[in-house]
Amino acid sequence: MTRKWKIALGVLGVLAVAALVLGLNLSSIVKKGIETLGPKLTGCPVTVGSVSLSPLTGGGSVQDLVVGNPEGFSDQAALRLGAVRVKVSLRSLLTERVVVEEITVESPEILYELGLGSSNIGCIQKNLEEGSGDKKAAPEKGPGKKVQIDHILVKDGRIRLGTKLLGGKAVPIPLPDVEMRDIGKDDGGVSMAQSVSIFFGRLAAGVFDAAKKGGSLLKDALNPFK
Repeated sequence: MTRKWKIALGVLGVLAVAALVLGLNLSSIVKKGIETLGPKLTGCPVTVGSVSLSPLTGGGSVQDLVVGNPEGFSDQAALRLGAVRVKVSLRSLLTERVVVEEITVESPEILYELGLGSSNIGCIQKNLEEGSGDKKAAPEKGPGKKVQIDHILVKDGRIRLGTKLLGGKAVPIPLPDVEMRDIGKDDGGVSMAQSVSIFFGRLAAGVFDAAKKGGSLLKDALNPFK
């Protein structure tokens, strides 16, 4: 092996190790960021099983993202997102607007729990709207990184529809696929808080609509002998 090849292989080895270290550090930073920012925005505990991101491709995944229930509801989780796949434009990381090309949420489980005059999903949505600084989630003006999300797909989801009267039991109903495009594209980007609020608002709308159609199932569960 010539000296040039040895140097080339050595450089490649250093780059590979650097990429691995950068990926591990980036993954831990993102995990900590989700678990820190999540509770502030949702008003609920948020945990993440693991985050895996590649600094070479911009692809990655978030495993076992769990959002707890607001106060006043059961101690069950409101959302369980088993697998979230993400693709980020690496070039955009050097600009003021980070472009997320794709987010795919696979087989999420959502607990829609009815309370007295409210629901757990409604409470989380309200907290997110207030946390974003604007109930309409309008783009923020001023310095700071903005986010643009080209495509979001939530597929193969399931809703567990319940009330306190069911004592923790819930009626399962399917969640129709939820798809969104071009969040923040025409506005120069939105803040991270606003992007989460916009996404959750659309997801909540799908949950509310599916719950209305599944209302008869809940009535049957509450009145099994009727």
